[in-house]
Amino acid sequence: MSERGIVRELLPPLALFLALLFTVGGFTLLWRGGPETPTELHRARIAGDEDLAEVLEAAYAKKKNRHTTLIVCSFVLAGVSAASGYLGMRPSGTR
Repeated sequence: MSERGIVRELLPPLALFLALLFTVGGFTLLWRGGPETPTELHRARIAGDEDLAEVLEAAYAKKKNRHTTLIVCSFVLAGVSAASGYLGMRPSGTR
């Protein structure tokens, strides 16, 4: 078997395994939930410090966006890995 044959044999299962890992990672991120609202933000709102509250809200929004982006990217990468794994497989009867 040539090197090309080894690559053709190993890449599809590896891609499917990666798809499984990305899917598990995505569901783990969903299960864990998003970032919690910082206590400092609550304190700034109660104290009426609008400037500090605005800065903390922007930081919190950035964390939420990063978390959502990680979840979406995880599932997109799982789909791409699964598709490339299935497309890389050849029927069992052909050589």
